[in-house]
Amino acid sequence: MTVSINNLTFYAVIGLLAHERTAEQQVVIDCHIEYDYQNGHFLDYAKLVTLIETTVKTEQFNLLEETLLHLEKTLHHYFPTISILELHITKPDIFNHAAVTVGHKAFFKGS
Repeated sequence: MTVSINNLTFYAVIGLLAHERTAEQQVVIDCHIEYDYQNGHFLDYAKLVTLIETTVKTEQFNLLEETLLHLEKTLHHYFPTISILELHITKPDIFNHAAVTVGHKAFFKGS
């Protein structure tokens, strides 16, 4: 089965620059998950959305790359049936004329 969370949008402290460490900025996360659905064991996407948003807001990461790697570990810990996880995080307001997106794809054996 596949679950996609698209355009999960919220504000969080994320970045290296001084102003990024003191003011929240908008982030947009897209998450695509393949998982093993058996015997009615499903992936609760409401819990997934809450976990992503809470993790990013609480941890206050310096880099988008660090954010994605931490989310990979966290999501697989709470949802061990995930076999493939693809995440993208976008800072839409970082430039006046462009958004920046960083992506990561992880494969889990034995899930």
